[in-house]
Amino acid sequence: MAVSRHGAMILIGRKLFPNQELRVRCVPTNRECEARVVGAIRKEQQKSCYGIELLDHTVDLWGIEFLPSEKSADTVGRILLQCGARKAQEVAYLNDFELEVLEANESLLRRCKRCSETTTWRKLAAAPAAEEAAPAAPRKEMRREPRREIRVAVCVRCHQFGSDDMVDTRNVSRGGLCFASTRVYAPGWEVDVAVPYSAGGGNIFLSGKIARVQHLATEKLKLYGVAYTRKKA
Repeated sequence: MAVSRHGAMILIGRKLFPNQELRVRCVPTNRECEARVVGAIRKEQQKSCYGIELLDHTVDLWGIEFLPSEKSADTVGRILLQCGARKAQEVAYLNDFELEVLEANESLLRRCKRCSETTTWRKLAAAPAAEEAAPAAPRKEMRREPRREIRVAVCVRCHQFGSDDMVDTRNVSRGGLCFASTRVYAPGWEVDVAVPYSAGGGNIFLSGKIARVQHLATEKLKLYGVAYTRKKA
């Protein structure tokens, strides 16, 4: 259903288990690679959706050229995670299906450099929020960025309101997100958003502006599009 440099989101009619090893063959390239199951995401009719990670990162399984940086165009979520074995902490740059696995299971299987093996990483129980400069994205190109319809918890902070707005996303991309809220935001308002958001801490807030407002006739909500921006030094 979706692929990244080192993994994929697959839809399959059989039950898989976290850390289960698979052998995946890409039909168009006729290449194969060992993979492991990161976790379950959701069910669709009679099948289940899983996130998988390729075990050999040198194999070009998909025949697709991806950006070399970890903070590449497939990054849609940022959060501080902790290794369950060594308690190491690391800012995780999540693609869309990794974000869905984390939201569905409150944990994620990923490689730990200290442990030299795959371990379970979880959201921090308590930690201060962190802040990171948003990725640069020219305004004209932002609409061309792929958006995925993902419902995850997000925290929106705006100085016009005296409290955080705990809402859900409707879709996410590298350049921004769309969320639904009962509050009234105006185009151009500056906001800070954390996606995904964890009540315990470890959240990465990015700066942005309200770029679009859409009224929903059937719901008592409004949809707001947020475009990430860079904070001035």
